[in-house]
Amino acid sequence: LEEKAPRAVATMRFIRVDALIKLEAPIPRCQDLPDECFGVMRSCDKLIAISHGWRFQMHPDPYGVEIAPMAELLRTLEERYQDSGVELFAFLDYTAIPQRPF
Repeated sequence: LEEKAPRAVATMRFIRVDALIKLEAPIPRCQDLPDECFGVMRSCDKLIAISHGWRFQMHPDPYGVEIAPMAELLRTLEERYQDSGVELFAFLDYTAIPQRPF
């Protein structure tokens, strides 16, 4: 990906699933999350793409309506890959790409 889309690699950040599960509503913007929420994927790791409609123009889920079901699903996936050596990452646009200020 770095060779084909270097700008995308420099801009996008994939959040570790264990960090995403711990976030409370409203989820912070990409640039407001601490660096330890992110990691560098290895070839054996899994990337989960999460997509849903934004309820409001400035924030996809300001009241946390979507975060609980999302976290439940992600916990199920974590259990599946537990003790496998695979780390799970997520692409969720609000946490992966810097957002405009409120």
